[in-house]
Amino acid sequence: MLIKNHNHRFIPAALLLMWLGTIASAGTQTILLEAEDAVADENGPYFATTIPNYSGTGSMVFGTYTADNTGLNFSVYTRDAGSYPLMIRYSSPYGTKTNDLYVNGAKIASISFTLTDYTWHDLVFGNITLNAGDNIVRIQENWGYFYVDYITLGGFPVTAVDPVPDLHETVGGNLAELCWTNPDPNGPGHTVTCDVYLGDTPPNRSLPNYGLTQIADGIEETCAAIPFSLDPFITYYWVVDCLDSGEGQSYLMRGYTWDFNTNNEAPAADAGTDQYVALGNDGTPGVAAVTLDGSASTDDGLPSDVLNYVWQQVSGPAGIILSPYDAAVTEIELPAVGTYEFSLTVDDTDLQDTDTVQIHVFESRCDALKAQAGFVLDTGDINEDCSVNMEDVADMITNWLECNSLAPCI
Repeated sequence: MLIKNHNHRFIPAALLLMWLGTIASAGTQTILLEAEDAVADENGPYFATTIPNYSGTGSMVFGTYTADNTGLNFSVYTRDAGSYPLMIRYSSPYGTKTNDLYVNGAKIASISFTLTDYTWHDLVFGNITLNAGDNIVRIQENWGYFYVDYITLGGFPVTAVDPVPDLHETVGGNLAELCWTNPDPNGPGHTVTCDVYLGDTPPNRSLPNYGLTQIADGIEETCAAIPFSLDPFITYYWVVDCLDSGEGQSYLMRGYTWDFNTNNEAPAADAGTDQYVALGNDGTPGVAAVTLDGSASTDDGLPSDVLNYVWQQVSGPAGIILSPYDAAVTEIELPAVGTYEFSLTVDDTDLQDTDTVQIHVFESRCDALKAQAGFVLDTGDINEDCSVNMEDVADMITNWLECNSLAPCI
């Protein structure tokens, strides 16, 4: 992941590949600091756009008008002290130039910037040690003439993660917002805000806004509303860039490329909850009356609003005629004690989903109640017939002052 000064958003493909490798291996990201945003000494390196294909708005050149021993100072805030890999993007059009690298006022190395003609080259220096808090990374002239486009430092906290919808997820056309998890701030007092971009073409990191529509600008929330209707059967791409700012520092943490699609999603069939019933529950002896109440708990309306329902018997102690069998709700009669299972299939004319429901039939209402999870008899129900009535009072009187079956109460 690449972080970059907030106003400049152009990342070369080579760096993007380096970023992907860093993320995959270490769970960290690389910050990118533009040379034109660094602080140059008086009479030191100056702004130039001479060499094309620079990042940001230009580069800084150590050249004809640069005073001896002047330099370019990059301010870096790190949450944790440690070792951070450094890369310098430079161009040396007039031969190899040796210049010096300082970190927090101490000279670290003399670096040979080899001849590149009028092209940019990535010099991978290796690791430098940074303190927790503010740091200055300085490139100081020893022998000009050469250009610096930017530097990168690896090992920084990752950017936005945990996309909702998930990567490559099919969501239908009713999606209302995009959500994610923000990175932790890079330092005390820092604030993380995010820009969100969405569109139906793969992001182009060399274009402003990636060539996508910006749907959120500098928000601290971790969800952004989608301000337009999504078309069906389209793959949409989105990026969340997070800005970590505070203590005079601003790092733009480049987001991953995420995508989702609005292809047809199967409706979710719901055959209802399992039922516990008794024979004669509707007043007809020897028969249990049951309503199968099904639905599509979710549907995206694709390819149309038409939904077809089909009930079927899966198992049971007796064969049941379902009429109607092709409606969401149907009435049935079950003639025998036992467990019946029925399936409901919901079809949107393209995709389908099936759910099942079990109907448990008992001889009595009390047996049906006792079979259900969580059922507890009332403390006054002495004969355990699921009712508290005069029969329970009679039982209590019959056993008055009897403590147990062997002896009376004392």
